[in-house]
Amino acid sequence: MRLHILLLLLFFAFLVTASVIYFLASRQFGALPSGDRLERFKKSSQFDVESGRFRNQNPRDFQGEMDFVKLLKGFLFGKQIRVPTEPLPSQKPDLEKLLAATGDPNSFRLTWLGHSSVLTRIANQTILIDPTLSKRVSPVAFFGGRFQAQPLKIEELPDIDTVLLSHDHYDHLDYESIVKLETLRKPTRYIVPLGVGARLESFGVSAEKIQELDWWEAASFEGLQIVATPSQHFSGRGMGDSLRTLWCGFSIRTPEFSLYYTGDTGYHTHFKEIAEKLGPHDFALVESGQYNQLWRYVHLLPEEVVQAALDARVPQIMPMHWGMYTLAFHDWFDPIETVTRLSEEKGVFVHTPTLGEIVEFKKGAVPTEGRYKKWWREHKDFKTRNP
Repeated sequence: MRLHILLLLLFFAFLVTASVIYFLASRQFGALPSGDRLERFKKSSQFDVESGRFRNQNPRDFQGEMDFVKLLKGFLFGKQIRVPTEPLPSQKPDLEKLLAATGDPNSFRLTWLGHSSVLTRIANQTILIDPTLSKRVSPVAFFGGRFQAQPLKIEELPDIDTVLLSHDHYDHLDYESIVKLETLRKPTRYIVPLGVGARLESFGVSAEKIQELDWWEAASFEGLQIVATPSQHFSGRGMGDSLRTLWCGFSIRTPEFSLYYTGDTGYHTHFKEIAEKLGPHDFALVESGQYNQLWRYVHLLPEEVVQAALDARVPQIMPMHWGMYTLAFHDWFDPIETVTRLSEEKGVFVHTPTLGEIVEFKKGAVPTEGRYKKWWREHKDFKTRNP
């Protein structure tokens, strides 16, 4: 018996040692901020100098409060349809249509590439948001794989002017996607929250191309202003590096209109604060999906998605953070079904494109209810739940 226990302990020690070596050796974890970056952090009201970590406006310690037994049971024994049993409808985006000049400064186009990845054309600028276009959003092979192909490969992307990265989690900052972008498309600039620049530099991105923003700071170029907005989330890619870089959303602004991307976030007062400081937005990409009560302080529940839109004074939204990966235990179609139903009750219009479909927005134009089909309701998984 003692020999068995000893062998088990040795095996466990081997696993821990191997994991540490892997984490230290793998480039995809990325470098942590140091030097001048850390000195700049001390000026941020989001940074706690004593702990050396960033913090949320809502101080709830969701990691400390999380019940990991419930978490494990949910992942192992949940009965949800988390992975579609048939592929979701998808199409290769019509890039000629997406990139064509609109001739109207009050309009823009975008296409959803799954999860939180969006390619958009605004004010003659091509912007790529949180690109995760590789096979998985995880440093390990047994978790985070996509359940279907993305509608557009990195090799098929047009030239990119700006990449926006909301934080350093794997499902938003993807090492392989960044390396391929730098090799094949060489984006002009990267706009990221504080500290994420250190990750990018270790991935091979030139420091001159990176602009790091604190909340409420702005980058301005080519008729655009991009403001880093507060969000209620966290960061980290490896062992012991939680909260060492900042997280944010983005307000993308032209003289004519504004587009708000929430980034990953829980519900808090920052949505009202954003409306108060920046005014109402015309359109929003809102985090929705991969939610659960166990981590509700850092991800929006469906009813909170609608309330966030109302707080931020946004009349039209497009739900994000679903439709490509299984990172939580709910039916894959729950986010879009619930948010659509609740939004209709509250008077918020929801854009529900399929993967790769082109969304066209024009300020002042009132979208019709027949603009989109509720395509997920035609999937057999939805019909299984709603016979």
